[in-house]
Amino acid sequence: MKTNNEGSISPAPNNLPPRLRPFVNREEEIRRAINALLDSKAPIVALVGIAGIGKTSLALEIAHRLLGTGEFAGGIVWLPARNLQSLDDLTDTIGSVLEVPSAGVRSRLNSQRCLVILDEFDELSHQHELGVEHFLETLSAPSKALVTGRKRLEISSPATVIEVATLDEQTAIELFTALGGQQDTEVSYIDRQTAAGIVRALGYHPLALTLAANLVKGNYAAAHKFFAWTLDALGELGNDRERAALLHTLASVSQAQGDYSQALQLYQQSSRIAEQLGDLQARSASLNNLAQIYFTQGDLDGALRLYQESLALEEQLGDVYGKATTLNNIAQIYFTRGDLDGTLHLYQESLALKEHLGDVHGKATTLNNIAQIYFTRGDLDGALRLYRESLALTEQLGDLRGKSALLHNIAQIYVVRGDLDGALRLYQESLANKEKLGDLQGKAATLHQMANLLVARGDLDGALRLYQESLALTEQLGDVHGKATTLNNIAQIYFTRGDLDDALRLYQESLTLLEQIGLTQQVKTVKNARAKAIYELGKRYVEQGRWYDALHLFEESLAIHRQGDDLDARADAIYQIARTHHLIGNLDKARTHYRDALRLYEHTRNQLGIAACKTGLGRLMIQMGFLDDAIRELESAKRTYGELSEDRRAAEVEEVLQIANHVKERQPA
Repeated sequence: MKTNNEGSISPAPNNLPPRLRPFVNREEEIRRAINALLDSKAPIVALVGIAGIGKTSLALEIAHRLLGTGEFAGGIVWLPARNLQSLDDLTDTIGSVLEVPSAGVRSRLNSQRCLVILDEFDELSHQHELGVEHFLETLSAPSKALVTGRKRLEISSPATVIEVATLDEQTAIELFTALGGQQDTEVSYIDRQTAAGIVRALGYHPLALTLAANLVKGNYAAAHKFFAWTLDALGELGNDRERAALLHTLASVSQAQGDYSQALQLYQQSSRIAEQLGDLQARSASLNNLAQIYFTQGDLDGALRLYQESLALEEQLGDVYGKATTLNNIAQIYFTRGDLDGTLHLYQESLALKEHLGDVHGKATTLNNIAQIYFTRGDLDGALRLYRESLALTEQLGDLRGKSALLHNIAQIYVVRGDLDGALRLYQESLANKEKLGDLQGKAATLHQMANLLVARGDLDGALRLYQESLALTEQLGDVHGKATTLNNIAQIYFTRGDLDDALRLYQESLTLLEQIGLTQQVKTVKNARAKAIYELGKRYVEQGRWYDALHLFEESLAIHRQGDDLDARADAIYQIARTHHLIGNLDKARTHYRDALRLYEHTRNQLGIAACKTGLGRLMIQMGFLDDAIRELESAKRTYGELSEDRRAAEVEEVLQIANHVKERQPA
């Protein structure tokens, strides 16, 4: 054991990564492993368990504790199996850490007490397993090896095997709350009873708990990092209840990232297992989340059916908390349909249940939702009063996330009242809280709202900068829905500036993402916006004399508008097609399209459109020699423009009308 001049222990040579934090009680496994490494004649200790169970973090904790004792003064070497491509890699790494040539590694291990840790043995490629197994078999005193893996080692040397199992309930709660950043308090606005329910539902599996905690925090980037590992762990679970819980958690990650197709598939798998097990609680949760996706995709009838099915299960179970939550979700459907009275009734019923439960966080959330109804009705004073009541509760709870959301909502009232400076100040305070929390999703949303505010002010440069900052966060998070929405808004800025090519490119990017996740209503909205950009670019091409290119764009715009119900937009596209054919000299096609556009304008009573079509027809009839028809159409257009006080256009038609009359006068009787 080495000591420095002050008599304290000097660290042995090592390449240990930092301890994984938080680390919760695994004292029995640690005690057994350390005793075996220090006392047992067996040269190898193996930590064995299913994927995601915590073998790596346990091995690191053991290694750091041993480093602190100085028992392995020769050195401690950390070897992730995935980094080993050959036996030479193994000896080279050990030699580098122990500061000896590769050829001297075996001598060093045989002469000084060293610890070699091989993490995730299963990740070795098959061709290198034999070489590494031989290295372990020939390892002898005084050095030892600590190996982690999913299966037992198949080597001739004696090994102490320690099974790494799921956590006990108390330890699982500690891990969940610590991961949520709440280890110094009771579980903040997630009460301890709720936390216990979560960890039980997740089968006390550390990786599932890590996923769930990151979702609660809104840290979707971290959740995404653990997604593949958790998916891999599914194959090793023999317990269907745990399997259903993991599927549900994975679905939640997909839902949070906007990958609704994958989320639906995973929720449905989880729901089927829960139904087979007769687990009403798990099935109710899956139905509720499936309904949320249906709601997001615009299928309100499907969402309502699933919510009501979930509600019936909650009433059967006597699950008051779940019932209150589902009533709140059903209210959102009523709100979307415009039934504000029905929405308010459901929220109030949910609020009564939350007050009965003493659920302060739930009460704050529902007060916020009721305030949104007041806001929608235009009762800004009532909305502000409820928002502030909810804000006081979140401050009482120390719920910084809830406070940030409420500041965000109060800012909207300031926007409506025209106090943009006040709104911006509240958004900035909300943003600062979200940055403090590391809430990237919330930060992206607030940056988005701030950008909207700058658009209202006419500060397009400032808005573009904030949208792009928000876009970078949604890409980092893998938030497909957020990215699509932000791309659409950036496209609108380019459209407003007249940068139509870039606008079209971004609209198409947004559209592709929205179609990927199946958001029907938003797909329709972006398609219509894109059709307008195509239409405007077509008009620009007409001015440039690129008539055939313009014709192609107008026809593309018309094809999109034919899928919707905006008849005026459809008529505008047909009118431009008529006008372009007219310029090219395709007079028959021009006349047909002018007539088609006119019929639509007459149906929608669009007087400007009617007058424009009749003006076009009048000019066309002059060219075709139908002067009486031309004069009739032009006189009608002139009257309409006059009634609309469109004096300049009326004067232009009068000039054409004079030409028609002059030509007619010169015709032989």
